[in-house]
Amino acid sequence: MNYFHLEMIHLRGYMYLFGDYKQLSPVKDVALYNNSVSNAMATKGAIVFQSFQLFIELSISHRQGNDRVFSKLLDNLANGDISVDEYNMLSQRKMSLLDETEKRRFDGAIHLIPTNDLVRQKNECCLRELGTPVLCINAQINGDVHKVNDDYCGLAPSLYLAIGCRVMLTQNIWVNGGLVNGSIGTVRAILYEENVSPPNLPSYVIIQFPLYHGPFIHDNLFPIKPVTRSYEKRGIICTIKQFPLKLAYACTIHKAQGMTLPTAIIDIGEKEFSAGITYVALSRGNLVQP
Repeated sequence: MNYFHLEMIHLRGYMYLFGDYKQLSPVKDVALYNNSVSNAMATKGAIVFQSFQLFIELSISHRQGNDRVFSKLLDNLANGDISVDEYNMLSQRKMSLLDETEKRRFDGAIHLIPTNDLVRQKNECCLRELGTPVLCINAQINGDVHKVNDDYCGLAPSLYLAIGCRVMLTQNIWVNGGLVNGSIGTVRAILYEENVSPPNLPSYVIIQFPLYHGPFIHDNLFPIKPVTRSYEKRGIICTIKQFPLKLAYACTIHKAQGMTLPTAIIDIGEKEFSAGITYVALSRGNLVQP
């Protein structure tokens, strides 16, 4: 959610911008339209939301562009009103039904998977299949950061990389240059200071980002440095220093929210464990087929 002073356009008050309600609710939280909240903060938020006097809905999805058939399919899917014809259209995109030429279009496509455990397994499998040495990079941790923050402040306690592996940025580095949270690139070099070796932190990981537009060393190569994050809870302060990277052969559908992908291989699982997960996964693309 973002808000702006309407004085910028010569009106009095504030303008709040909300994302697509049909997408996934925040992790460990409830959707905005959920009326059965018991959390005090969520209740206050619902009261504020209900006090808004004017709503303007943006109804055109620019990600799907002019593909009105696919846009309508996604809307119906989100509303639980998908037709038999639309279901059959999606069913035709099962990997087992594609011919070999069509399957090759998905070589290198990112896998969208529902759970972190399945993502980890897929990423580790793809890393092994590279057939190149794998480097373990341990974070520098001060204090028991896991006790105060379950996900280590969003950084990996141990990061496994190899030359040629695909990685994703997990924070904004340079928005104007296109190096943002979710940017995907390929590791081309890992640089250590003299007399420093694995599993200690290297100085830089050199990554080639295809969509990066800015100064570079060579051929869109950009050096990524470790970052330090701190966390305080009940008077305990901990810090962790690590590269803001993760393997990116697969990612959770939650993490993919907001991405636009040219191709993707989607695995919803045996059932939707969260409302909106199928909609989010399918809507990352701009068309259902070429």
